[in-house]
Amino acid sequence: MLKLLQTIFLSALILCIASCTGPVEDYTTKDTLVIGTSADNPPYEFVKDGEIVGLDIDVIENIGKTLGKKIIIKNMDFSGLLPALTTGNIDAVIAGITVTDQRKQKVDFSRGYVSTSMEVMFLEKNTFQKVEDLHDKHIGVQSGTTWEIYAKSQKERFPQMKITSLPSNLILVEALKNKNIDAIIMEEVQVIKFKNKIENLNSFALNDTKGEFAIATQKASGLAEIFNKAIDKLQLEGTLYPIKTKWLSN
Repeated sequence: MLKLLQTIFLSALILCIASCTGPVEDYTTKDTLVIGTSADNPPYEFVKDGEIVGLDIDVIENIGKTLGKKIIIKNMDFSGLLPALTTGNIDAVIAGITVTDQRKQKVDFSRGYVSTSMEVMFLEKNTFQKVEDLHDKHIGVQSGTTWEIYAKSQKERFPQMKITSLPSNLILVEALKNKNIDAIIMEEVQVIKFKNKIENLNSFALNDTKGEFAIATQKASGLAEIFNKAIDKLQLEGTLYPIKTKWLSN
C-alpha cells in the first residue's frame, strides 16, 4: 500500500512540474513574439497618449526589425512578469529587469543593454543622505523588483524600518506626495525623470547597487542567444546609442 501511494505521489509531482512550465517553442521559425512589460517605469516603459513607449520599447522593436519578427507588447504588473514567462504566456520580458543570480535560476537573460543602479527618492523637506538615515522610516518599493530585495535586506539591518511593496511606481510616487511613505527606492534614471517632473523631490544614490538590465527569456529556449545576435548587430550599427541618448538624457 505504501509503495502504491509513493508511486501515485511521484506521478502527481511529475505532472505538476510539467504543468507549471510552459512549452519551449522553436524561436528560429516563430514570426511573432509576445513581450511582457510593466509600463510604469519612465523612461524605460510608460504610457504616453495611450501608447506604451520608452527605451525598452525602442530596443525590443529594433530587435524585432533586425530578426524580422513582429513584436506584440503585453502590459502587466511587474510582479507577474516572470511567472507569465515561465508558464509560457509570454515569450520574453523587457521591463527594466536587473540580472540577478536568483532570477537566473528560473529564466535566461540576454546580454545586458544598459547599466543601472538604485537611488532613494524623498520629499525635499527631509534631509536624508544615507541608508542609515532611514533606519526608522517607511520605505516604498515596487513588488517583485531588486529594489524590494534591497529594501528587505536593509530592514534586516534596521528592524524599525517599515517596508511597503506596491505593484506600480506611479502609485508609490503618489503615496510619497501624500506623505503616506517617507521614501522610495527605485532605479536611478527613473528618479531623475520623476524629479524633473515633480517639484520638491530630492534623492541620494545607493552606490553599492550597480547592475545591468537585460531581456528575460524562458530557460533553455534559445531565445536569449537569438536576442544577443540582434543586440550585437544593433550595437555595431550604432543603433543602440541614440536610443539611450534619446531616453536617458536629462
